Amino acid sequence: MEKEFSDPPPPAKMEMGFGPVPGVDQIWAKRDENDKVIEYFVVEAKGPGAKLLTGAKKGDQMTDPWVNKSLESMENSKKYKEKNQLGEDILDAIENEEPKVTKLVIEAVEVDGNITGGKLQTLPKEKKNVKT
Repeated sequence: MEKEFSDPPPPAKMEMGFGPVPGVDQIWAKRDENDKVIEYFVVEAKGPGAKLLTGAKKGDQMTDPWVNKSLESMENSKKYKEKNQLGEDILDAIENEEPKVTKLVIEAVEVDGNITGGKLQTLPKEKKNVKT
């Protein structure tokens, strides 16, 4: 598993990887020369052929409501307190629209039984609230 990617520069580094924690699969951050975050990446990782889940109580996976509720779970976790600040920081970034927050769904690519890389999946369409 890569710990850094840099296209385009500056490099993004993994702040939180997949594990037994509330929230999303991965969080990455790009930082400037003063270590200030200039962009967060909220990442959902999928195995070969796997699709985003729909119909969950907190919303369809990787929609804005689902991401916000997942970040709130991180922010308020009593079991994984080390994730509280990161969840709060990204929720603040979403609310303030700074730094930028980018959502990504990355599907593993498998060739002859070996994972050889990843490809982006399309993000789900946000459902519009319709007032009647």
